Amino acid sequence: MNAECEVRKGTKIIRIKNDIGLKDDIGDLIGLVKEALQTGIANIALCFTQSSYFNTRSVSVLVQCHEILDEKGGHLSIVAPNPDLLDVLRTIGLECSIAVFESESAIAG
Repeated sequence: MNAECEVRKGTKIIRIKNDIGLKDDIGDLIGLVKEALQTGIANIALCFTQSSYFNTRSVSVLVQCHEILDEKGGHLSIVAPNPDLLDVLRTIGLECSIAVFESESAIAG
């Protein structure tokens, strides 16, 4: 997984640069979340490409990241998900736990 990170308004923005497909593993996100927490950042925003799609492993990683952040009083969000990703979040009920922003500029610090 290729990602770039930036801290803006107290939120670590993690931009996944490659398309995530059905066979891809995004497990590295757990380590990035833990690293952010070690530096005092408990709010994480994930940006996926418009061609990305979640598989069950991806959903599991998102849930783990959400739980890790929630335990520390933080929040996980997804920025500008494509319709397929948003549909997966809604289908499994994660849209109630993971905030969705239309753009990076919409992230409140």
